[in-house]
Amino acid sequence: MNDYVHPTNDQVLNVLSNVEGIIGQYVRRYPSKNRTDVNPRWLEDWFLERTKYLLEHPELVEISSTNLDELLEGIIINQVSVVKRPVTIVSLWPHYFRGFKNPPNPTNLTGKLVVIEGRNSTGKTSLAEAFEWLLNGQLVRRSFSDMGDAKELESCIGNQLKPEDEQTWVETHFLTTSDEPFKIKRLLIQDYGKEKSSMAESEFYVNDKMLNRQEEETFLDELFAGIPPVLMQHSLRTFVLSTPRQRRDYFERLLRLDEIADLIEKTVVGDARLIEFPSPLGSVAWKAWEDLKARVPQEYRRPLKRVEQSSRESITPDTETALTNLARALFGITDTTLSFDETKRAVELIQQQKRAISFPLLEALRPKKTIDPQLLALFSEKSTEQDVNDLEKRHQVLIETYKAAEKIGSTQLIISQTLEQLSEIGVVVEKAENQSCPMCEYDTPTLTQERINKIRSWQPIQQAEQDAETKYLSSVGELIIKINEFVTAREGLIPDPPIESEWSEAVNCTSDPVKEAASKCGMALQGCIISVKTFDEVCEALITSLSGEMPRNHEIPKIKIHIANLNASLGIVIDKAHEYLDNFTALENAVGKQAREDPDYNLREVWLSLVGNIDGITSDFLWEQSKKKAQEELEKIRLFLLATREKIIESRRIAFSDGMTGIWRKLRSDPYSSFSRLFIPPAKGKGLPLEIEIKAILDDGTRQIEVDALRVFSESQINILGIAAFATRSKLIGHRLIVLDDPVQSMDEDHFKTFCGQLLPELLGENGQVIILTHNETFARELSFAWGDKDDDYYVTMSIDHTRKLGCTVEEGSRRVSERLKRADKYVENGDLEKAWLAVRRAVERLYTLIRIKHGEQGFDHLSWRNATAEYMWKQGVKDIVSAKAPDATKRLEEIVVMTAAAAHDKMPYGATDLTNATSFVRQLVPKLKIGG
Repeated sequence: MNDYVHPTNDQVLNVLSNVEGIIGQYVRRYPSKNRTDVNPRWLEDWFLERTKYLLEHPELVEISSTNLDELLEGIIINQVSVVKRPVTIVSLWPHYFRGFKNPPNPTNLTGKLVVIEGRNSTGKTSLAEAFEWLLNGQLVRRSFSDMGDAKELESCIGNQLKPEDEQTWVETHFLTTSDEPFKIKRLLIQDYGKEKSSMAESEFYVNDKMLNRQEEETFLDELFAGIPPVLMQHSLRTFVLSTPRQRRDYFERLLRLDEIADLIEKTVVGDARLIEFPSPLGSVAWKAWEDLKARVPQEYRRPLKRVEQSSRESITPDTETALTNLARALFGITDTTLSFDETKRAVELIQQQKRAISFPLLEALRPKKTIDPQLLALFSEKSTEQDVNDLEKRHQVLIETYKAAEKIGSTQLIISQTLEQLSEIGVVVEKAENQSCPMCEYDTPTLTQERINKIRSWQPIQQAEQDAETKYLSSVGELIIKINEFVTAREGLIPDPPIESEWSEAVNCTSDPVKEAASKCGMALQGCIISVKTFDEVCEALITSLSGEMPRNHEIPKIKIHIANLNASLGIVIDKAHEYLDNFTALENAVGKQAREDPDYNLREVWLSLVGNIDGITSDFLWEQSKKKAQEELEKIRLFLLATREKIIESRRIAFSDGMTGIWRKLRSDPYSSFSRLFIPPAKGKGLPLEIEIKAILDDGTRQIEVDALRVFSESQINILGIAAFATRSKLIGHRLIVLDDPVQSMDEDHFKTFCGQLLPELLGENGQVIILTHNETFARELSFAWGDKDDDYYVTMSIDHTRKLGCTVEEGSRRVSERLKRADKYVENGDLEKAWLAVRRAVERLYTLIRIKHGEQGFDHLSWRNATAEYMWKQGVKDIVSAKAPDATKRLEEIVVMTAAAAHDKMPYGATDLTNATSFVRQLVPKLKIGG
């Protein structure tokens, strides 16, 4: 079996389910951590089945020694991508969400690195939270108890100034790795309430089709593995400042150990639980054995425990020997030559003597017969049915043979016998025609063959009479035997009452509880004797009828009436026997309770219950041994699962730790305190909770020590560690898109450079997309220096602002214009005027695009101008806008465009002075046209 998929579809359990032998069999029985539609006693059922199997096949199965590295190949790797459909974002459109009101168009976020600048309180966090809420329907800030009071965060999703007829929603367009576009939208149904436990409610749409909750989770799980790739300002330090157990949740999607942890937790059947698995016989003998061990002195328990481990072949004789030795040691059995059975009888005699002290008549009142299935069969109404039928049939045959024999006299029988003798000696010749009879005086041929045959027929009739009588008497004898069995059984079930003097003496010399029970038992016995009197009389009459007359004189109808009366009273006998037994048992219990005040008596009782059930104790011993073996196997399975879990945890820890270390070293070079590693101590306790500790290295130049990072890290170091954790998780999960809300808090300018030059390339990779929101002008400038020479569809700048009338607005920023103008200045310094004028032309084209976006008609698609010339843009509306907004700049802008085109028309480019004047003019024009604000 190599393709079994576990019901949980858990990657680890899928692998373990396909391990050959008992491990795979066991893992396949495990349903799931959260499933409630399966047998909740799956472990108990498995353990019981395994015990039964080991009872028949006592050899333990070797647990697989499979190399865990080979077994978990594909799971134990440093890079584990769990995102199934990586995506990048195209646009984001918040509608009456937090600081946003009603933007006429979505914010276009096309680009690999998108930088959105804005002052504090202009809506950067609102924009990031719009994306966060879109992906999980909740806001992190509302979930964190230290971020404000629930009442103060009531209705924190919708814009507080939203008109009654408007709705709150966020819509986003995405692209998959195959450039497949799709749209998702979340519509607010119910905002947060005042209670801390209240949750926001919303509807989720994909391409305008609403999904249910399960469909939504499945869909987003494919895109982001259930984790929004957004690092907010207020969640930057979450990982570092969480408890060790909470940090485990941060990497939950990468660990994916809930199912195996739950399985490990359940893979235990401790000694205390073994009692939950009694043998098929009920473990009666085992309970008595445990009782015996608990009662005997400590020095006698060890031999008894050794017996429990005896082999199948020796367990019965070992048990008998141990019990015999115990009786000799504790019960005063001094004769060491007594056998096991003889020892048993000796102890029984001791018990009888002890009970006799309390009530001497107990044994005389004890039923000598037990009401077992064999006796119940004897007392069934059908037990005499066949006997009566046989008796009646044989008596009929007997009567018929009597009638036939009555026609033949005794003289005729003598003649028949004499003929046989004469035939034997040859006097009478067989088959002769006619001959004289040798017994007659006359010599007359009167002995014909016909006469011979007739004489011979007389003797068989007589023989038939004898045979019929023999068979009938046999039936009579069998019926008498059965009636005697009835009589004997009845006497054994209901004994004769003792004489009055013995009874009075016995009752008067005992305790009140025994006296009361004896009185009830005596009354019950008298009642039973009266009730079965008819039965006794019928039995006696039957025996008399069957044995006191000649067979020919037996009156079968009368006998059948007696038997009918007998059958009618059989049930009464059994009912009365039960009634008497109940009363006698109550008496015996009362006597025993009085006797059991002596602990030695109790101990002997337990001992006797065991020696009377050797087969039971043997079976229970073997069952207990099988349970121990099943327990041992289960512990081996658990150790294997623990080793598997630890192997995966260590692999994941290395991946997390190495990833964070790499990012830390890119951003920090602290000589004294630095991030060392993530440390995961061995799990222990219920549920095997996994904890992640953060370690730092302190280095004073002479020695290094490892300590908990929170003891020594500064606020800046904690923030960078938060970035490292977030970036590592996103990379390992496989996020293609990452959104960072002011990620450089507490960083200095040197770290801005390392963030832009070293961390961002790693986050972007080959196909990644990073969106950065920042209010820090210095950080934005460093981003521009590091990435400003990239193409327009690679590095994109946006600006965000907030006004009372419009709320938050996001626009194409002017940074690309200034960056291209700076590039032109550098080309001038290097003497490359042709490239400088080309940079100016690109800056002007960028400016024209921004003018049209900012001041043109709604719904303008700036991508349609991607390949358009500046002249075309000018004619298609930009000239009119500039004429209205800055009329004195119209002519100068046209001149600059003409100058930038000189080199393209085989003309010498204009000089450095003209170029410098052109860049200065464009720079001054940007704020006049309110671009980027």
